[in-house]
Amino acid sequence: MALQWQETSQKQSGSRAGSASNPWFGISMALIGVIVGFGIGKWQGGSLPVITNTPPTPIAQVPTPTAPQPPPEPTSTDNLPAIDPKTDHIRGDFTKATVAVVEYSDFECPFCQRHHPTMKQVMDTYKDDVVWVYRHFPLSFHANAQKEAEATECANELGGNDAFWKYTDAIFERSTVGGTGFPLENLAPLAKELGLNESKFKDCLDSGKYAKHVQDDMSGGSAAGVNGTPGNIVLNLKTDENRIISGAQPFAAFKTTIDALLGSDAQAAAPSGTAKTIKMTAELWKFTPNVVRVKQGEKVTLEVTGVSGTHGLSIPALGINETVIQGNTVRIDLPTDKVGTYDFLCSIQCGSGHSDMTGQIVIES
Repeated sequence: MALQWQETSQKQSGSRAGSASNPWFGISMALIGVIVGFGIGKWQGGSLPVITNTPPTPIAQVPTPTAPQPPPEPTSTDNLPAIDPKTDHIRGDFTKATVAVVEYSDFECPFCQRHHPTMKQVMDTYKDDVVWVYRHFPLSFHANAQKEAEATECANELGGNDAFWKYTDAIFERSTVGGTGFPLENLAPLAKELGLNESKFKDCLDSGKYAKHVQDDMSGGSAAGVNGTPGNIVLNLKTDENRIISGAQPFAAFKTTIDALLGSDAQAAAPSGTAKTIKMTAELWKFTPNVVRVKQGEKVTLEVTGVSGTHGLSIPALGINETVIQGNTVRIDLPTDKVGTYDFLCSIQCGSGHSDMTGQIVIES
């Protein structure tokens, strides 16, 4: 729509003439014309915006989803303080176990609270094969964690190891998720509820006699490579082979690691005529165990679980070549009819580290 402008007649009335002689009047009229023209054009095109006094509805900002990240690769440590049944808090039968999970934990840590049921599942699954060792690691920014840790030591003093674990379970079960751990004013009443002498418990807690013990636990964990909670070190008690698992990992992560460490010690000959399963893991950049010993004529199944990356387990002399994918388990019936030592290696060459992934199958008479 074209708009034509004409000069205003000087014979118009004074107010009109005065307006015309004002340059701002012309500018204003031009702007009005542009706005009107734009509105008519939008109306003809069917997209005229409706103007109301209703404030715009705020739109929530939705965070961009990110792909789930795999758990960090397990590492090992040479500096784990030795487990002492006289001073450590051990759940399970230490005289029968092959593997220990040493947990460094903080009572005010929400991830430790989440991890606690996972460790109970580990104990229920592995029975006498695994023990759970609890050590303190109170983080400085958790105001109640130090005193809560001391409280469990007082429970241990008054009621022994069983009281320690009951008290520990109760704190994690009753703490408010995302809060500040277990309220300090409830520590003594909890001791009474569990059958401990409340007065002696208060005296113990108020004295601070276990403050250094708690800090010594934390210092030992730091030396072993723990830098957050929960920090877990899974240890073969006979070979000292170990893995560090950081954070509240799912049960499957612990199962893979525990099975590998149990497998590295599970190579005693099976009774004649029975089948034996040997567990192995494949990860960057090693097979564990890397030496497998069996007896001639044994029925042996090799279970190889991928912990990280994709690998190929090849035993050329035995005609075996299997692909092992992260998170999957491959079962291989191992031929044991011929005595000898048979080398195995990783058959997928996608990195220089694979050249170190070698080992031996030893079939003895």
